[in-house]
Amino acid sequence: MLSYESNFLMLLAAGVGFVGAFVSLSFMAIYYLRQEARLPAATALEDVAERVDLRREELAGIEQKIAERGAELAHRDQVTHEIEYLLERRREIEADIHSHASRVEELEVVKRELATAHEDLAAARQRKAEIEGETEAEERRRREAAHAAEEAEARLERLRQSVDETQQELRRLEVARSDLERAHAEAERRHAARAEELEAVERNLASQLEELAEARRRKAEIEDEITAAERRQREADHAAEMAAHRLEQIRRAHDETAEALRRDYEIKASLDRDLAELRSRQAGERQALEELQRDVARQAGERDRLAQEIDRLAHEKHGLERDMRTMKQKLGDLENDVSAAGQLSEEQARKRLEELRKPPECLDTPAKNRLAARQRDAGDEVAALDRVQTHLQSIGLTFPRRTLNAFHTALKTSRISPLTVLAGISGTGKSQLPMRYADAMGMHSLLVAVQPRWDSPQDLFGFYNYLESRYKATELARALVHLDMHNWKEQAEPYRDRMLMVLFDEMNLARVEYYFSELLSKLEMRPKDDIGIGEAPANAAIELDLGPAMAHQKNRVYAGDNLLFVGTMNEDESTQTLSDKVMDRANVLRFTRPSSLSSALPSDGATTAADGYLPLKTWQSWRRSGADLDQARLAALQGWIDKLNTALADLGRPFGHRVNQAILSYVANYPDYRSDRSMRAAFADQLDQRIFPKLRGVEESDETQGPLEEIRKLAQDDLKDQALADAFDKSRRELFVWQGVARSEDA
Repeated sequence: MLSYESNFLMLLAAGVGFVGAFVSLSFMAIYYLRQEARLPAATALEDVAERVDLRREELAGIEQKIAERGAELAHRDQVTHEIEYLLERRREIEADIHSHASRVEELEVVKRELATAHEDLAAARQRKAEIEGETEAEERRRREAAHAAEEAEARLERLRQSVDETQQELRRLEVARSDLERAHAEAERRHAARAEELEAVERNLASQLEELAEARRRKAEIEDEITAAERRQREADHAAEMAAHRLEQIRRAHDETAEALRRDYEIKASLDRDLAELRSRQAGERQALEELQRDVARQAGERDRLAQEIDRLAHEKHGLERDMRTMKQKLGDLENDVSAAGQLSEEQARKRLEELRKPPECLDTPAKNRLAARQRDAGDEVAALDRVQTHLQSIGLTFPRRTLNAFHTALKTSRISPLTVLAGISGTGKSQLPMRYADAMGMHSLLVAVQPRWDSPQDLFGFYNYLESRYKATELARALVHLDMHNWKEQAEPYRDRMLMVLFDEMNLARVEYYFSELLSKLEMRPKDDIGIGEAPANAAIELDLGPAMAHQKNRVYAGDNLLFVGTMNEDESTQTLSDKVMDRANVLRFTRPSSLSSALPSDGATTAADGYLPLKTWQSWRRSGADLDQARLAALQGWIDKLNTALADLGRPFGHRVNQAILSYVANYPDYRSDRSMRAAFADQLDQRIFPKLRGVEESDETQGPLEEIRKLAQDDLKDQALADAFDKSRRELFVWQGVARSEDA
């Protein structure tokens, strides 16, 4: 009995040992599987964990059964059988766990492969972002070109509709002309019939008169036969009476025919006048049709040009992508070299900045000899303006003194309005005025021809060429460097007191905001007072991309008071409009159609140009601020501004502090600013240059009539500028489009 119980207990202990080992192994498997389940790439292990949990529950049931069987020691055989069964189940569970361990190893391999795939995906996404960034600019240009092509197509369709309508009107006019010609022919036929009838009556009357004469002759011959001839006499008298009656009828018929003929002639004259008018209208319509056909041809040519431009841009895109790959490879090599060397050598830095340090032609042209010394009489502002006017007249250019005063004043207010724009139709002297002004004043000048493809500040200042390892500078960038005494003192020392006028010719051929906005923002951040050398604020300087490893080199350039910026703008369908940002920071002078056309070309005017350069200090001494106005004029000026802004507020177009400050600065800097006449002229100029263009699209109605009338009264009554009031009335008749004011004389 003891031996039986001992054997049973030994077997039971062995079973419990196996069960404990199995439970430990199960817990380890469950822990490992739960750790693997936390990985994002091993979601399939969750099924394995669930199955292990089920085995754990089954194992708990087995343990419960073993405990129950241990209490029944008397049933040895049954317990032994059950232990064997449980051992068999343990082997099965161990085999199952082994298979799950193999599955875990497979999932571990999958997890490593998935992690590698994630790394490859992140690298691919980074490469995709780089490619999208590279092609964003090209895609933007392609969309703009496509948009321009769509606009050209829409305009062509409108022109085709206009041509169809014109052709229909011409066909209607041809029908009317045919009707008039038929009426004219009918009137002529009736006139011919009346003339023939009149001739027949006259012939009959002549015959009757001949018969009467014959009768009277016969009466004289047979007077001796009175008795016999009485009857014949009575017949002759009766015939004469009938002839007279008939003659009276013929005369009345003749008068009626003459009256009818007169009416026919009047109808014919009226028809001739109508026909002449129709022919004139037809000629005008034909001329308009020819113009429309030429316009259609131009639009077709423009469409073809746009298509060629799109193809060219696509070709350039592929070339740029190829160059970008080469440049990136070159950049990588350069960065490796930089990381190895730490910084550029002196020779490398000199080569990189070689073009930027080269003096610009606008400062080293033959005109430099003429501007080698200071002017002898540059201190008088009015005398300088007189010299400019004399110079313009000597070369055949005629501008009213008021236009010259406005241009001069706009340049003097460059600290608050850094850009002066000359707008209008082509061929009115917009480009000649700034360049000739600079010649007479003693300023250097630089003409920058804006290209339609410009879309970034690099088109103005240049760029770093990674293939050549040097900065490709523009003429403007070199000029800025050689006039910057704050950051490039060595290069600027020979030109420290010079002034340069920069003219952006046809600046709205491209989007001004794309290539000019950065420069305009920097100019606006310049200090409003005179500054010394080394005092230029960093936020007002233009950053130049000089390439890698140049952080220790000077890469800033500051545009100070010695630079004046002017732009010309042709207003037609081929140009872009200026944004409100540019308009608010500019004085816009409009050149209208000249009252008389000149046939002579301007001469060079070398004999009347300045004999020396205008010192910067002299130019700065001419500048004034609103504080220089006396209290009476300042109060009157502020009253005009308040009245104007109240009317503009009623129209939904009020202005803020910047425009108010710009108006005060303009009036204070106007020549002879102390006279009432000059103050009125200066304020009227600001209405023309700044305020009236903002009213574009305002339609006259019951709500807008009052404010518009207040503005007109301000121009006519307060400013006493009838030409400005008349131009304002002309623009307000339809949707307000300001075309400027034509001034035939200085007023």
